[in-house]
Amino acid sequence: MSEKNFNSGLNPTPSALMPPVCYKCGKGVRRNNYDTKNEFTNCLSYPPWNSGWEGKCEHCGYNYNIHYIQNVSSNSFCRIKRETSVSISQMQHMDSLDTFVILSVVELEITETQEFNSDTPTAINKKIFISTNELKYLIAALKNSPILSQYDWDADCT
Repeated sequence: MSEKNFNSGLNPTPSALMPPVCYKCGKGVRRNNYDTKNEFTNCLSYPPWNSGWEGKCEHCGYNYNIHYIQNVSSNSFCRIKRETSVSISQMQHMDSLDTFVILSVVELEITETQEFNSDTPTAINKKIFISTNELKYLIAALKNSPILSQYDWDADCT
């Protein structure tokens, strides 16, 4: 692992134990005595500050998890709504007989609800997990990309 945000039990990174500052209250997002207990506590493991963190500042309660609703279409015939939730999570990968790599990931959950002529709504739900390293790469790659300048549109085919 060459990513700078990797913390190893064999070579611990001191900065991995320092929670970042909350941009709402200016204090660390974790309390000074935060608990990083998990199923690997009894292993040779130095869990980073984010182990056991639920995505909320433990001082002011600001929630870093995101929920967004987009009403795609709302007319007399059809209503389509997309809900997107972004939250923190972890994924465990067993990389040998007795060792694991725990990835800090961002969980994206998208639910699209479609309702035609007041019928029972149909919901399609998708979940994906992106590692924080993948997300950092995507954010940097998309920063000035025309991909983010695209527009949605409609088409009336009557």
